[in-house]
Amino acid sequence: MKKSLTISLAIFISAHLFSQEKVTHTYSLKQAVDFALDNNHNVKNAKLDMVKAKAFNWEILTQGLPQMSGSVDYNYYFKKPIVPAFSSFFSDPNSPLAPYASSFKDISFVLPNNLQAGFQLNQLLFDARYIFGIQARKDLYKTSRLAKEATDIDIKYAVTKAYYQAEAAQESKALLQENLKLIDKLLGDAKAVFGQGLSEELDVNRLELAQATLQSQINLQNQLAEVGLANLKFQMGEPLSDDIIITDKLDDLKAGLTLSTENKFDPKNRVEYNQLNTAIILQGFNIAQKRSG
Repeated sequence: MKKSLTISLAIFISAHLFSQEKVTHTYSLKQAVDFALDNNHNVKNAKLDMVKAKAFNWEILTQGLPQMSGSVDYNYYFKKPIVPAFSSFFSDPNSPLAPYASSFKDISFVLPNNLQAGFQLNQLLFDARYIFGIQARKDLYKTSRLAKEATDIDIKYAVTKAYYQAEAAQESKALLQENLKLIDKLLGDAKAVFGQGLSEELDVNRLELAQATLQSQINLQNQLAEVGLANLKFQMGEPLSDDIIITDKLDDLKAGLTLSTENKFDPKNRVEYNQLNTAIILQGFNIAQKRSG
């Protein structure tokens, strides 16, 4: 009785923990994109790179500030070192100080307690490399900011594409299931008519083949729908163990699109153009810094 009670309790706790771990979330396209911009691993790394670039800028700036350093050194000798030469001199019986040998037997020039303190102040007066480093600080941080912006654009595109694919797979699955219901009804009617001898068996066989083919397509579409949702969760940074429900339909998504027919493409508005331009500026600072060195 006691053993069965323990097993039942263990099963209950395991089931309770499993139910707590598995969570279901509902997302529209906008909610999915917003979630990805906060939880995607690439976005998190880009944010950390911005923090690192900001800290590196402060590191460059502080190199020209006064540098103060201090030190304290304390030594205590549990046993003072003895000078052997003086000890042998006093131990010589012919030495004029032989009567005092007992008083000067152990001679040491080291104090038992030794305390030393120091303070140092350094100031950079002029360094051309430091000046170029200060000038490059703004563009250096701009590089990390543009990288973060490019990462956000890529994540938005990847999540939107995954959302469309997942929703298309689910709607295709729903359409195939509706067609299967129609085939099932037609097959039932055909069998009834064939049972009355009013139709040929070939008509029933054709509908059975169509039913099997459609069922195979539904099974394949179910797998595609699961893969689509898994890809969406991966792009969002959502745990794969959680379940998600997407709410936006393809017709609603297409209705919300606003495509401009005007040709206003400007490469300067692309983040890649700004990244390359900033890289050229930083290379110019790097060349000038090496020349000044």
